[in-house]
Amino acid sequence: MTMPTTLRSPSPVRARQNRRVHARDCRQTRMGFTLIEMLVVVGIVVLIIGLVAVVLSPMRESALRTKCLSNQRQISLACTAYATDNASRWVSPRTDKMSPEAGAQKITNPWVNAHPTEGTLTSQGVELKGSLEKGVLWTYMDQNYEAYRSPQDGSNRVRSYSLNAFVGVGAAGTKKADDLYVFGKKTIVMSAVKQPSRTLCTICEGWGDDYYNGEGWVIHPTLPQWIDLPAVWDGNRINISLCDGSVESLQILWPKLVTNMYNYGNWYSEPSPSPSWSVMRQYLLPGDV
Repeated sequence: MTMPTTLRSPSPVRARQNRRVHARDCRQTRMGFTLIEMLVVVGIVVLIIGLVAVVLSPMRESALRTKCLSNQRQISLACTAYATDNASRWVSPRTDKMSPEAGAQKITNPWVNAHPTEGTLTSQGVELKGSLEKGVLWTYMDQNYEAYRSPQDGSNRVRSYSLNAFVGVGAAGTKKADDLYVFGKKTIVMSAVKQPSRTLCTICEGWGDDYYNGEGWVIHPTLPQWIDLPAVWDGNRINISLCDGSVESLQILWPKLVTNMYNYGNWYSEPSPSPSWSVMRQYLLPGDV
């Protein structure tokens, strides 16, 4: 006679083992993400990338602006060092040794020297690195090519900066004229710059691939005309250095100015009340202009 089998509850140890096996089987059954889960993950990744981009972009612009201003500070200090070594005479803002007027002697102290006869400027107007080497500031700039070019400059130019055309210039009209003459002001020596902490030394000028910035940078001192145009790469800011070695990043006061300058070009007349021109005019030669 067969005895009936007695049904017994599994032991506690056996029960735990069964639960672990069941859980493992469930995990093996779901090896991947569902479509909804994948979309959620992708959305989170895109959101994180967007947030990082928003945070890093201003940081990157700030870093480039800082480097640009550092370059200009170096140029300004080099100008002062040159003057100290040369009987207080400012470096010339001209960019070649040619005389600004017929019959006058050549320039002896251009800060850079870009000219076809020097082999430093092509016939197409492309400035070469040799123009930096043959300028009087080359040794004062530690022979550093990169210091002449803004990291914000997207062109292939070797130089982004220009000097203030109101500083370091002499009187024209005589055979002794040794420099460019701007609106009747003579500023060959350091003492002629009455307010160096407010006087423009360098500025980012121009735009375009291989664009050549000839001579100094200037705007009209009495009319709201931008004779030369600043380069505005950093939003609506203009980076400058002053004759005492300090630097500033100026905010353009009239938003449409940048677009209009690019469309019109040199000798652009800013409509009244001309707030942007008024700001820049203050930096030309305070106390005289």
